[in-house]
Amino acid sequence: MPKQESVANYPRPPLIELINGPVSVSIGNEIIAQDTQYIRVCETYHPPTIYIDQDAFVIGTLHQTTGRASYCEWKGIAKYWTLSKSDGSDERHRAGWSYPSPTQHYEQLANWIALYPRLVDSCML
Repeated sequence: MPKQESVANYPRPPLIELINGPVSVSIGNEIIAQDTQYIRVCETYHPPTIYIDQDAFVIGTLHQTTGRASYCEWKGIAKYWTLSKSDGSDERHRAGWSYPSPTQHYEQLANWIALYPRLVDSCML
């Protein structure tokens, strides 16, 4: 049984943990990303954010978006991603984000993508 955690006890600035364990993401009945490790970012009063290596996504499922970016005081400027099935169907607009040039203490996040779980059909750890 996993240990219980409280988001009130997470640090600020956020903590980065490389986790050896399975992660998968699906749209419909298609797995669009799968790997044996992921990054977990824990920040005070925020649920853990899971980042998946960009190389874990099936070719054709990850599409860089244009338009508005956002800024995190700790990690830097985020760009957004649209996800889809490998044939390009069933798009999920701006369902993921990444930090292509993260700030000094968060370089480990470069080339890793976080997702909004509510915008895909399944996110499993």
